[in-house]
Amino acid sequence: LRILYTVTTLAEYDEGSRATTKGFDRLSNLLIPVVKEGVLSMMEKGYHVDVFIVAHYTMTRPELLREALPPEVHVRYWDNAGPISYKPDKRDDPKAKLWKNTLALARQHRFVVKDNLFDYDLFLNFEDDMIIHADMIEHHLAMTRKLYKLRERAPDEVSDEQLKTFHGPLTKDQLKRCYPGLLRVEVLLDEESYGTQLELDPVPVTNHPDIDPKPCCHLSEFASSAVRPRSPGSDKLFLWETNVIALGVRHIE
Repeated sequence: LRILYTVTTLAEYDEGSRATTKGFDRLSNLLIPVVKEGVLSMMEKGYHVDVFIVAHYTMTRPELLREALPPEVHVRYWDNAGPISYKPDKRDDPKAKLWKNTLALARQHRFVVKDNLFDYDLFLNFEDDMIIHADMIEHHLAMTRKLYKLRERAPDEVSDEQLKTFHGPLTKDQLKRCYPGLLRVEVLLDEESYGTQLELDPVPVTNHPDIDPKPCCHLSEFASSAVRPRSPGSDKLFLWETNVIALGVRHIE
């Protein structure tokens, strides 16, 4: 299986916004350990992995990532990749100036996929602080195979009453629209320095049951740091910007 692992990165050094430290070397201390963690995990499972970096800034130290990865991994870069646009609130202003749209950087991986569509079997597109392990890929592939099998066995039609329930078989057409996805899991780090909100917005908060944190959030020694724990417990994991109801869980027999 040939994998192209594309990573978008906004800054070489943190600017001090959003609880970051101004001047922190994000390339050396975040992007490289995160990418290396994922690549080595995938290679251990026998996958061929290449890396493509989509950077908003000018890559002045590309050799650092190249030296951190095995030589058989092909590493490519697209720097200054932020698209040029007018600010959304200035589009009707005749004096509006163009700017590098950082919010649209996360869309640029689409061009990478298009250009390499026939050279790889699987495309991974993530940000520079997201850990991706081979276990996640294997689960994704297993769920894909399971959905294909369910589609083969599924009926062409079901009763109108069946469509109103949350369980039971789906039709072939419904299953054609089903794809496995990933839930973004966050790890609560230094609670004294970076604690959760004390004043909550009017959204539901739900405690989750104990889950195994190893597949998503346990790291190799080289990827861990003072602010990135090697083996966080279940009590340190949380979902954000969603809740259980929004996940739309459906039981399929």
